[in-house]
Amino acid sequence: MVRGRYNAGFTLIEVVLAAMLMMLIWAVFYSVTTATVARVNEEEEIIDAQQNVRLVMDRLSRELRQAKRVEAFGENWISFRDVNQRLIRYYLDGEGEIQRAVSGGGNNIVAYGIDRLHVFWDPERCSVYLTVYAQKHRFAARTTVNVRVENH
Repeated sequence: MVRGRYNAGFTLIEVVLAAMLMMLIWAVFYSVTTATVARVNEEEEIIDAQQNVRLVMDRLSRELRQAKRVEAFGENWISFRDVNQRLIRYYLDGEGEIQRAVSGGGNNIVAYGIDRLHVFWDPERCSVYLTVYAQKHRFAARTTVNVRVENH
């Protein structure tokens, strides 16, 4: 490029190329940042689901171990009597929340984001088999709880 004494500066092509290079750098930065944020959000959802499953398994297992009698159960619910003869019912509602209902009390949400709760009561062994699924069945936890029942 030949420049005269009064023509110092950039040509139009140089300015356009510099702008295109800056746009390319910003596009790469934006795509990397967006992908990172999406992955972080996905990981937070997985961690949240795991914590909810562990919470419901711990709480339900603890209460079942102390139960006096299992009253009834279904595919996604169980009812039992505690040491004070209160009827306690854990169930999965239609919104993916596991609720705890106590006779004479109210309902409390124990966990959310649950896909499925599977309950099976074996009166011969005095055992409750629990399985909880979350995160579109990508995460599951299973346990067996031995119940100290007065009569079965």
